[in-house]
Amino acid sequence: MLEFFEIKDFDGQANLYANYITFSKALIEALDDAYRVRVAVDKENKQIHFIKVTKDQALSKELDEKSLLKVGITKTYARVCSAKLMSFIFNSFGLSVVGKNFIKADAFYDEMKKTVIVDLSEVVEW
Repeated sequence: MLEFFEIKDFDGQANLYANYITFSKALIEALDDAYRVRVAVDKENKQIHFIKVTKDQALSKELDEKSLLKVGITKTYARVCSAKLMSFIFNSFGLSVVGKNFIKADAFYDEMKKTVIVDLSEVVEW
């Protein structure tokens, strides 16, 4: 039986640095319409979820404004900057970037959840 290779839209890479996380060009379109993001960790599945928040949601005061992070988008990458966020992520998973510049992980967009998911299950430090 033949199994064909297909390129999936919005599959890419995430690079975790000490003070920010960047998403590869393949994920820019997935994040392009996000006004802000909320971040959650799934320790059991070793994933980080970047949940898109619309401007209406952000301004409605339904969500705590302190939990909403800005997404910077350029032509080649998207970035979420927050040293506190990165510390939370590294502590949640027992990871660090000491001695390295960054940690590279696979990432993809879940259309139903409107969420970019960073999969840390393949990170070497486990």
